[in-house]
Amino acid sequence: MPPRVTVLFGTETGNSQDCADRLADSIRGLGLDAESIDMGVYDPAQLSDEALVLIVTSTFGNGDPPSNAIDLHKYVGLDSTVLDGVRFGVCALGDTTYPLFAQCGRDFDERLEARGAQRITERVECDGGFDYDEPFDAFRAACIAYLQTDPTFSAGSGPVRAASDQRSTAPSAAARPRLEQDARLVARRRLSGSASGKDTWHVELEIEGALAAYQPGDCVAVAPENDSSEVDALFQWLGPEADDGARTALVRDRCLQRVSPELLGLLAPHSRRAAELADDIDARRAFAGGARVRDLLEQAPPACVDASALLGALRPLAPRLYSIASSPLRTPRHVHFTVDAVRYAQNGRPTLGVASTWLTDRASIGTAVPAELRPHPAFRLTDDERPLLMIGPGTGVAPFRAFLHHLEELGSERRSWLFFGHRTEADDFLYGEELRHFHERGTLDRLSTAWSRQGPERVYVQHRLREQARDVWQWIDDGAVVHLCGDAQHMAVDVRAALSEIAVREGGVSDGAEWLAGMVADGRFKEDVY
Repeated sequence: MPPRVTVLFGTETGNSQDCADRLADSIRGLGLDAESIDMGVYDPAQLSDEALVLIVTSTFGNGDPPSNAIDLHKYVGLDSTVLDGVRFGVCALGDTTYPLFAQCGRDFDERLEARGAQRITERVECDGGFDYDEPFDAFRAACIAYLQTDPTFSAGSGPVRAASDQRSTAPSAAARPRLEQDARLVARRRLSGSASGKDTWHVELEIEGALAAYQPGDCVAVAPENDSSEVDALFQWLGPEADDGARTALVRDRCLQRVSPELLGLLAPHSRRAAELADDIDARRAFAGGARVRDLLEQAPPACVDASALLGALRPLAPRLYSIASSPLRTPRHVHFTVDAVRYAQNGRPTLGVASTWLTDRASIGTAVPAELRPHPAFRLTDDERPLLMIGPGTGVAPFRAFLHHLEELGSERRSWLFFGHRTEADDFLYGEELRHFHERGTLDRLSTAWSRQGPERVYVQHRLREQARDVWQWIDDGAVVHLCGDAQHMAVDVRAALSEIAVREGGVSDGAEWLAGMVADGRFKEDVY
């Protein structure tokens, strides 16, 4: 009998788990034994006994392994680990806005080979923030082709189902564990003013269990519920045969925003539009960028598929990650975070951010909130007195509020400097009163602000960095650790460029990008961007 194929996933939000489950399902379609396993419960010592291990992993932050992959990531990096005879393949999910895109997958790929394992197919990298289906399907096809031709596995192979037919029934509850319900919503308050173009909130959860072990710099994962109007539309489309179990799954477990290839394949026999999109990748991308599940179902006859099939074709509802804005030294039984409530129009209909408006509008005080701690060791405060330079515009200020609470509770004399930016001081100075008090008390030595909608010119944090380049470089030259939090797509790119320019102009370095890479390698430039 052919050996088992082990599919290991490392994940923070569920995308890698979803891919790993689909990959294992495809392999089982060949008549082979395959299992999708969470890296966090897998014993690394088993790795040397595997015939074939397929790694599907995301990257957390700028190059770090997700929390459930940390132990295995370390194990494959040990010189003492010997994996001769083990075959492997790696699918690396990441976010292309980070310089170290898909770095965790790259690490696994390189380390497994260095330990003696044999690669069966080239590593595939997917942008988990966009449409990762096409590259993932290429990786899956390569693995299937290998299994169908390798003598070790091909003897048991049968016909594999087409990708669009995968997961025609809903996965079991055991395969989709909810986050532990060890938190309760106890407080929230609006941080932005009435004239702000943003709707930003401070949220507090009462915690116990593993979540209470948090440290400043860590994140909290929250499993939200879908908006009832979206659920009602889908439930009505399913018709009277749909039961309460289906409704519960639509509320808590399934993504109602993203149109998946599985959904297109399921509806293609009943909908000309779905069939067209299933066959045209570019059209699918364009459609998916501005449409939800509801929009696709409206172009198919009501109840043309049953509830079980529909649920199986929908993506899992991923938890949302928030940077923690509190210190356990000050609030040991509570965790705080900062939320921008998302509201916009799509296809002529109002659209709400699933998690953000659930936390700020729909969930009542006292509601149980499924939540888990997502440690982020690479972003935590260093255990020393080196100067601390923090750059956090918008909701990126959240972890730095936590840092300052923590430093004040410790009685630390560590020098600190915060760069904060937003639209206007009057309506968008998030935690402004607290930050001013930190500055007055000396916990925060310097506070530099940038307001992009307050004067004739738009001023951002990168402009403030350049304006104070000499002092910024002096802090860095004194050993400062730089922390950056906030928008990955624009702000983080601009801040990296500004710091690189400062290093060249004020520090005399020849290559600013190379200098910044060295800062990252030395643990002196830390990012939590999104």
